[in-house]
Amino acid sequence: MTFTLKKKTLRLWQVRTGAVTLIVAAAILIFFGTARYSVISASAVAVLGVAATLVYLPLYYRGWRLTVGDGAVEVESGVIIRVNHIMPNPRMIYTNCYATPLGRLMGLEGLVLKAARGRLFLPELDREQTKKVLDCIMNG
Repeated sequence: MTFTLKKKTLRLWQVRTGAVTLIVAAAILIFFGTARYSVISASAVAVLGVAATLVYLPLYYRGWRLTVGDGAVEVESGVIIRVNHIMPNPRMIYTNCYATPLGRLMGLEGLVLKAARGRLFLPELDREQTKKVLDCIMNG
C-alpha cells in the first residue's frame, strides 16, 4: 500500500518553517541591534526562510512516498538527492506514534519505526493514514 503526504502536512511544515525564520530573524535584530551587518544577516535569514517555505518544502512534499507491504516499509524522499529507506518488517522492534500540539490541532500524527540498529521517522500523516500504516505493518 502506498501513501503520500496530505496538504495539511505541507501547511504544518510551512507554519513551522515560517515561525522559526521569524524567531531567528527577530533574535538577530534584538541581540545585535540595527547595525548594518545585523540587518543584512536578518534579511538573509528571512530570504532563506521564505525560499525554504515557498519553494523547497512543496518540492519535498511532492516527492515523498511511503510504501508498506511485501515484508518491508519503504520511504522515498528528497529534492536534489533522492533517498530510499527500506526497513524490513522482521527487523522492526517497535513503532511509536507521536503528535505535536500543532499537528494534533490539524489532525496529524507521526510515526517512528525502530529497528535493531536504526530508526525511521515518518512525518505527520493524517490520523486515518497512520492507522492504515500501523495495520499494514502489524498484519504483514
